[in-house]
Amino acid sequence: MKIDDLNIASARRLATLLFPHLMGWIRNQFFVPQIGPHHKEGAFLGEHLKLAIENLKKAFAGEIMATNQQIRTLITEMITKGEEVNSEIICYLMLHDIGKVDRLLITTGSVKEVEVPWNAWALQNPELGTKDGKFLWMEEEVTRVSYFHPSKGPLSQHGAWGAEIIARDAVPKERFADIIKVISIHENGYMFEKENPGQMENMVIKHNLSDRQLKLFIACTYLDASASEKENGADMSRFMNLANSYLTYMAQQQTA
Repeated sequence: MKIDDLNIASARRLATLLFPHLMGWIRNQFFVPQIGPHHKEGAFLGEHLKLAIENLKKAFAGEIMATNQQIRTLITEMITKGEEVNSEIICYLMLHDIGKVDRLLITTGSVKEVEVPWNAWALQNPELGTKDGKFLWMEEEVTRVSYFHPSKGPLSQHGAWGAEIIARDAVPKERFADIIKVISIHENGYMFEKENPGQMENMVIKHNLSDRQLKLFIACTYLDASASEKENGADMSRFMNLANSYLTYMAQQQTA
């Protein structure tokens, strides 16, 4: 897709065209609630996706948040395809959080971390909107939403569940195998509390990541993190720990 044609509507159309079996999931994710300290960009997941697309356009133009030149070059390499935007990256942004639709973990004043499926959430919030700026569950105000169902075992994380849904269709599974792999583990991008090349190596081995998949993981994590705002904007510290871990890990691999 040409950069001038890229916006949230065109990105959504592209993802729906390439993954028609996900039409309902793509639509519903725009109404997933965002309540808590990590997504102040808006009350709905749609605002996160819109900001991610805007930051993709900025990155394409060379506006990448403070990081070193090697990482800037890596991000640029992954998001471009010739003179156009890499469609894999657009699809990542439009699909990486679809698993959140069915992995709502709700906390209110009287209940903590209740696993809520989408049909139950939609029944409680029939207009899929807020009431006086608030979300309600069982007639109580929701104070926090996470996206994780502990009872679901290996598919408890919304990334793993989203990748499972995407891969149900064999055609996109083959064409977008790298991006599906990255989606399945994308929560790992926020687990680097400090620079830790050993943690990076363990992740690569555990998930059998190719060099290209690892680069896509870095680039996609940047875009995701840049669109995840706290009170004072995006906190890129975990991403920088990830990026520095990657650089040190790669340097160690070259000298091994």
